[in-house]
Amino acid sequence: MTSQPTRQIQVNKPLHVAEVNNVFLAELVAELDNEQVTGIVLKGSCARHEETIYSDVDLSVFVREEAKQKQHVYFYREGRLISIGTHTIEAYLRRFLLPEEAIFVVPSIREARILLDKEDVCKRLQEEAWQWRWEPLQEAANHYAYEMLLEQTEIVLKALRAFLLQDTLALTEMTLILFQAMTDALAVQRGILAQSGNSYFRQVQACAGLNSAWTQYHSLIADVERLPNMPSPVESKGIAALRLFQETTRLLSSAITGYEHSQTIAQTVTLIEEALAGKQLP
Repeated sequence: MTSQPTRQIQVNKPLHVAEVNNVFLAELVAELDNEQVTGIVLKGSCARHEETIYSDVDLSVFVREEAKQKQHVYFYREGRLISIGTHTIEAYLRRFLLPEEAIFVVPSIREARILLDKEDVCKRLQEEAWQWRWEPLQEAANHYAYEMLLEQTEIVLKALRAFLLQDTLALTEMTLILFQAMTDALAVQRGILAQSGNSYFRQVQACAGLNSAWTQYHSLIADVERLPNMPSPVESKGIAALRLFQETTRLLSSAITGYEHSQTIAQTVTLIEEALAGKQLP
């Protein structure tokens, strides 16, 4: 498979986007602060000083009492999207114990920029993030990967059914589901701490090996790789998704062996092999 250059399409820049400077952030903090608020942190590209004109301002507001409903709001301020999540420190720390969430929240808190910290709660949270270790979560991560693969056995069958009926729209849907699920299964089992939402796929590919079969299939689905000899792009991506399931199972075989229904996953791999016999991608 050979990589093709990205098409160069220049989008029109917005007429006005606020600069994420200290004045802009101070105004947001003053607006959000009240007696329930204990701290506010800035996360993401703006915290890393890597923002572009399309970067959102990602804020976490920490409060004393947990709201009955999940609090996350979005709005624009001077052309800049503001994303605000409201949490208690205790609720946020619980996310450190879930491997599928920890790979995202721990690195984001480590690099967060503290904007308001009335009782040093944000400072202590950041210290917890730096002291956090992956090893106690490995067993839970293995189980997450096993559950993810087991759940996708049904999606594999739906993809094969789409091939059988030549249902390209259904095949596209199943391809995308498998693409995301296999990415997450490998990322969580291997404990890949996401550096940003823009680098997540690259990090997982690097973990699998940039020249590995897993990464080749993953890149084909993402349209990073092109196969000019395939009669249908939808079919080539569908085959790649099924092969990606097989490769993910192979890479995670030692982690999922021994679980109650691991044989179901193995049988699904065999079913794919039988269905795709003689239909290798070039």
